Amino acid sequence: MLNRLRRPSRPQALLTEAGTDRDALALALRLREVESWPECREVIVEGRLDAKASGRWDDCLRRIEDSDHDHVIIDLDRCESIGATAVKRLIVVRELLSAESRELLVFPFSE
Repeated sequence: MLNRLRRPSRPQALLTEAGTDRDALALALRLREVESWPECREVIVEGRLDAKASGRWDDCLRRIEDSDHDHVIIDLDRCESIGATAVKRLIVVRELLSAESRELLVFPFSE
């Protein structure tokens, strides 16, 4: 009877030595911010842009808002996935920059 009440064990194949999911490590968010030229800031997004990464994404967008760059490029070509909240936040920042006669260009997310 005790055997039927035991919880099933977690599959060990999905865990690394540190106890983290390998797929999560491979697709973790990486943001590279580059000043392409004095008037342009470029952000290269790699990995997953989801709720887990929302704090880092918001920090990046705040730096864009606070910068004095006339042009901002967001490169989503290496982005694995993007959540609706991240897209909404990007639209808000685009509107804020547009109101200041600044330009936000987004390279498409490709699957």
